[in-house]
Amino acid sequence: MHAQRAEDEGHANLTIIDGRLAGRRVVFGEIALLGRADDATLSVDDAAVSRNHARIERQPDGGYVLVDLASTNGTFVNGRRARRELLFPGDHIVLGRAVTCFSPATTRGGSGSFDSSASRCSAPSPTACSMISTTYTAR
Repeated sequence: MHAQRAEDEGHANLTIIDGRLAGRRVVFGEIALLGRADDATLSVDDAAVSRNHARIERQPDGGYVLVDLASTNGTFVNGRRARRELLFPGDHIVLGRAVTCFSPATTRGGSGSFDSSASRCSAPSPTACSMISTTYTAR
């Protein structure tokens, strides 16, 4: 993983909230590659995750979009399979058994500011997990 300070202005982050890497955070700027590849921004060692599984891209308006890269087992956002999905603060993204929580880039002041401490990043509900079927098993 490429680690930077999570509070860096202008960088979004994914916090792993369930799975083998729970508690880790990866910070990224314009693009994040998610997958099993060693050079992925978030590298997940899980046979259910494709080498180049998904990508998160920052849009010109400052929003972020998750794009599934034709992964074998799919990418799920808040319990729904996603091919291309606009992301919002606190969205849960599931790849294999790894459950992550998305936080957008922080900005100082203005209407676009986001307080990551107020994020919805917590363990996913059993209902959301059951919607993902065999990809994720709730405890």
